[in-house]
Amino acid sequence: MMVSTTTTAFAFASMVLSIDDNNNNNNKSNYYYAFAAEEEESSSKMMNTNNTKNTTTYTDEVLKFSLSYPTDSWQLLVGETGGSGDRSGSRQVIAFAPKNANPKDVNISLVATPVGADYPKMGSFGSPFEFGYNMVNPMNKTKAKKGREDEVQYSELIEAGSKGLNYFVEYELTRPSTGIDSKQLVVAGIGYDGRVSHLYSTTAQMPKGEEEKWRPEIEKILESLVLPPPLYN
Repeated sequence: MMVSTTTTAFAFASMVLSIDDNNNNNNKSNYYYAFAAEEEESSSKMMNTNNTKNTTTYTDEVLKFSLSYPTDSWQLLVGETGGSGDRSGSRQVIAFAPKNANPKDVNISLVATPVGADYPKMGSFGSPFEFGYNMVNPMNKTKAKKGREDEVQYSELIEAGSKGLNYFVEYELTRPSTGIDSKQLVVAGIGYDGRVSHLYSTTAQMPKGEEEKWRPEIEKILESLVLPPPLYN
C-alpha cells in the first residue's frame, strides 16, 4: 500500500470543520477551509474530553491517541474526509484552534491514514529528511499553466529529525493567491489502534509573521501528543 505524505499532511484542508463548543452553545458556527468538502457529523461516542483547571485533554476512543490544549484559549474542531462512518477506512481529521484567531490561519490538525503491513514504523518511509523532503517538495509549484496562476505556491523544508519513534518536520508554505504565508510543524508517527495501523500526521500551522506569538504554545500542545504504539517495534 502506497501512502502519500503530501496528501496525508494536507487532508485537513479539504474538509468542513465544526466547532465543538459545548461551553458556548450560543455562539456555535462552522468554519470552512479553502478546499472544503461535504460536512460530516462526528459521534460523541468516538471521543472523550477530560477537563482540569487549565487544560483539556482530548482522547480519541477509536484512534487511541490523546492531546492536551489550554481550556480557556483553544477549542476542538472535528471533521472527516469521508468513509463508511466507522473511521477505519479513510483519512480522519481532528483539529484544534485558538478561540481568538481564524482557524484557517492558526490550527493544529491530526490526520490518521490507514497503512498496510509494509509500513510498520516511520523508518519504512526512509530517514526523517527523506520523509520531510518527499512531503514538502511536491508542494513547491513555482510555475502554472496560463489561466491557473492561482495554483502557484512555494514550499521550503526547514528542518527534519526524529523524536522518539516519531518524525518531526518543519517547513514554510506560501501561496500568493490565497494570502497564505505560513510556518508548518509536523509530528508524524505510526500507531496501532487495536484493529488498524495508521500513519498519524499532526500538523500545526501559523502565519510566519506571527510565529513568535503562537509557536511556544503550539509546541507545548504538540509535546502533549500521545500516539498508540506501533504493532511492531
